[in-house]
Amino acid sequence: MLPAFARPKHEKVEARTVAEREWAETTPLNFIEDNGAKVGVIVAGSVYKYAKEALGDTVNYLKLGVVNPLPVQKIRDFAAGLETVYVIEELDDIIINDANLWLDSGHIFGKAGRGFQRLNIACPWSTLEDGLEHLAKAFENR
Repeated sequence: MLPAFARPKHEKVEARTVAEREWAETTPLNFIEDNGAKVGVIVAGSVYKYAKEALGDTVNYLKLGVVNPLPVQKIRDFAAGLETVYVIEELDDIIINDANLWLDSGHIFGKAGRGFQRLNIACPWSTLEDGLEHLAKAFENR
């Protein structure tokens, strides 16, 4: 049951949400980079730079600058003519907060390490096994 004052406010929120969804579909913050490829990659945030560095112009990109609300129709349009679509996402949050692990960012090991994470295995075997189990459980729970 909604309080009497909540219903009109909720209607305004719903109307605003519709407008935000329409905006997310057309904003230049969400853009398609068509390189004429049959493979597409959907990325958001800094992952775009990593993917671009690794894959160059060999794939098409859908760069999401706004992910909430998600531009569902733009994603459908992007995927429509492609044979394969990959979603590349930042995994640091899962690794650090869900698996309770720490990885070293590859860039600290030089230019060749940019875009990679380094797992430190200079530890007892049992510690490594435990860490890998934490990582596996974190992804299973997603």
